[in-house]
Amino acid sequence: SIQDELLSEEFEKCRASNTRFFPPPLQRLQDLLKASDLDDAVETKNLKNMIVKSCMRDMYHYARVSGLHVMETVVEAALSAIKKEQFEDASN
Repeated sequence: SIQDELLSEEFEKCRASNTRFFPPPLQRLQDLLKASDLDDAVETKNLKNMIVKSCMRDMYHYARVSGLHVMETVVEAALSAIKKEQFEDASN
């Protein structure tokens, strides 16, 4: 489909420009969680859940379009972060 082609192009651009492999959905998750600076209130937990669900949906599409398994992608990103000594990103 056209949407898959657009996603594929976006992912290829990100992969080519990204020195450390971090898929766009995981990068957005990291950025949103850092920017939100959330506490433990009930409303905050709901927001965190929405952010995580959105990431999971985006990761499904990323894996589907790129032909990779979701877990393979997450492990690759974590290993890449560890290699670059970015332990906080890897643990998230």
